[in-house]
Formats: sequence, structure tokens, C-alpha cells
Amino acid sequence: MVSTKNTTPSDETSLRLALKETKQQLIDTQKRCQDLETQLSHFSKAVEQGPAAVMITDANSNIVYVNRKFEIVSGYSERDIIGKTPSILKSGKTPPKTYEQLWSTITKGKEWSGIFQNRRKNGELFWERAVISGVRDATGTISHYIGVKEDITKEKEFESKLDEEKLKFFHQSKMAEVGLLASSILHEVSNPIASIRGLILEIMDTVENNNILREQLAPDNLELILEQADRLASITHDISDFTSPQSGDQQLIDLNSVIRSTCHLIQFDKRWRNINLILDLDKQIPALIGIKDQLTHLLINLLVNAADAVESNASKALSITVRTICVGDNIHLSVIDNGCGMNSETQEHAFDPFYTTKLPGHGTGLGLSLSHSIVEAHQGSIEIDSTVNKGSEMRVILPTGARIREYTI
Repeated sequence: MVSTKNTTPSDETSLRLALKETKQQLIDTQKRCQDLETQLSHFSKAVEQGPAAVMITDANSNIVYVNRKFEIVSGYSERDIIGKTPSILKSGKTPPKTYEQLWSTITKGKEWSGIFQNRRKNGELFWERAVISGVRDATGTISHYIGVKEDITKEKEFESKLDEEKLKFFHQSKMAEVGLLASSILHEVSNPIASIRGLILEIMDTVENNNILREQLAPDNLELILEQADRLASITHDISDFTSPQSGDQQLIDLNSVIRSTCHLIQFDKRWRNINLILDLDKQIPALIGIKDQLTHLLINLLVNAADAVESNASKALSITVRTICVGDNIHLSVIDNGCGMNSETQEHAFDPFYTTKLPGHGTGLGLSLSHSIVEAHQGSIEIDSTVNKGSEMRVILPTGARIREYTI
């Protein structure tokens, strides 16, 4: 109770005004606190229920908060994650340089943005676009870090698929250009070869009836020249068949015949001179419904990969076997090599688009991905059986009576 015994009317008036002002200040402060509580509640709900994953750590990178979206995306519950560090999400796929740039930026009080390929609790890989920055306390010291992250896995998968389709189109266009060029060259080459062969036969007929010429021109040499001319004619014929536009229609195919012609052609590549190519073909396999051009492309991809594998393990005799066998209603086509083999990680990702273990410039990483698509289009499957330093078997299983789904190489 305030005593007014020795106060003047003026003092009492001032006191009342001061009390009134203090009361109003308390009311205003209370209202501001209520407004702040309301704002904080709205903010908390927005963060907790928002579409982006949010993580907050202390200055030592210990996680102190995650929202519901983070739990859904990562698979980790709040109980799993609190007290841990963000490294629990690392997959080993994000380059170390990314983390170096991140910490160099946020420890300076700046905002960092970038992309991670992380791993969910169940082991599944996923992509995140993140924005991370520091939170300063009243003294200006960074006390916490906050990260706002968006799951962009579907976006990345779409981009990868788009890149794959672009490369397919580029490959198709280039193959068409090569085919036109080869056809033009072969046309020009075939006529001289035919003329040379005709002249040799004419000379051989003349020599046969002329003892003097027979002594001067050894018949064995003429036979050798004729043999080489026939070999050139055979090569040009094979290349012409290979580069000619093929029908995209489904038809009954003799798989063994496709294998023989493809293997015959591919051996003209000089690197096959040191490889023992063995054909172990089951003569009893039935015809299958397929698209010849696609199956030829499939076989070439498997043979090229096998050749790369054996060349990298040249300490032993190089060998590749192409085998067919009928198992029930399916035909098994295997390409077996005694090359370097694949470890478990390589086998896991072998059919991923753009995945390759080859040196830059020695492959696009699309060969097995395209092969997988071709096999799936034929309603088949493809399997890998491989041991490091011993070799690999790529096994294609094709049903004999299946209709082909639409697929364009």
C-alpha cells in the first residue's frame, strides 16, 4: 500500500499516472508475449508439419531437433537420431569435397546450398537438396546449425532417365549415319572385288591350258589370291548385312544363327586375335519371337564387355564362351569369360545407367543398361554370376513364346 500522508495533490496525480502507465506497459507486454507465443506456435507447426525436412544441431554437430518430414524421408525416428551427428546419413556416395565446402561456408556464418546422396535407415539411397546455415545467439556466436532439406530422388531418377534416352537417340542416329556411310563404301568396294575375282578366274583358266604360263605363274599363288578375294567378299557381305536397316517387327528368330553371324563379324576386330572364342550352341533350341536387330545389339554389348574383362586379366590364356541351352520353355544364352570378374558392389550396380568401372573415354556405362532394357522388352531376365580374378557369366533367359513389349533402341 502506497502512503499518501505527506504527498501533495500534484504528487498523487503523478503517482496515479505512473501506475496507469506501468499497468498499460504490463498489458502491452503481456499482449506481445501472447502474440509471440502465437507466432511461435504457428512457426512450430509450420516446421513440424511442413513439406521440407528440417534438422537442427548444436555447435558440435549433435542433432537436437528433427521434424516429422525428416523422420518420413530418412526412416529415422526422433528417438533414433537425437544426440547423433548428421554423418549417420552418409552413404559414401557424396564426394568428400562437398562436405569440406559445406563446413568452410557455414562456420564463417554464411549460407550453404548443395546436394547430398544419403542413405535411409533401411539402407536405400536417396537424393537431398539442402540449405544449411548457422544460428547466432545474443552475443553473435554461432550456437546452432539448421538444415532445410528436400527429397529430390524422383527428380534425379527422371533426369537420369532423360539423359539415358538422349544417349539412346544419339546412339541410334550415329548408328544410322555409320550404316549409310558403310553401305556407300561397301558398294564402291564390292565392284572392284568382283572384278578382281573374275580376272583371277580368267587367268586360272588360261594358265590351265598353257604349259608355259603354268610354269611362270604358280597355280598355288593364284589359288591364294582367289581365296583372299573371296575372304574380302565375305567380309563386305557380313558388314553389309550388319549395317543394313533391320526390321523392327517381331519375327521368329534362330538365335544360334544370330550368334554365329555376330561372332563371325566381331572377330574382324584386331583385339579378338588373342581371344579364344568358343561357341557351345545347343542345336535343339527352338526359334523364339524377337527383334533380330535388338538381339544382335544385346550380344555385341555382352561380347564387348567380356573382351574388356579378359584383356584386363591378361596373365592367362584369354577365353570367351558363348553358350545356348533350352531349359523348359526358356532359352538360356550365356557369355562366359575368364577375365577379371566383378566384386559385389559392381554386380549390384552393373545395370544402372551410366555406371562404369572403365577409365574415362572407354565406355559410357550404358551397355548393360541398354542390354537389360532389351531383355526386359523380350519379357526375359538377365543374371550375373561373377568371381573376382576368375571370370564372369552373363546369363540371358528368354521365353520362347513371349510377345515383345514396345521398346526402341
